[in-house]
Amino acid sequence: MHTSALNGHEQVVQLLLSVGCDPLIQDNKGSFPMHEAATGGHLQSMAGTDLSVRDACNCVPLHYAASGGHVAAVRWLLEVNAYYS
Repeated sequence: MHTSALNGHEQVVQLLLSVGCDPLIQDNKGSFPMHEAATGGHLQSMAGTDLSVRDACNCVPLHYAASGGHVAAVRWLLEVNAYYS
């Protein structure tokens, strides 16, 4: 799910979620799929998941979207009231 989220493969992410894959599974670096999606600027694929979860670096998806310059993803996170403290 991490790679699909990073690369914006929304249909694959939605399929994985629909068959019960856990969106709160961490990879070996302590990252969650929603952080990978934010890194790639593809957060809409993670709609309906917890977008306020912090990774091993104590960052939320908003941090990655902003640092990657993904303005649309940042706006979307703010619109859905994702935690950004």
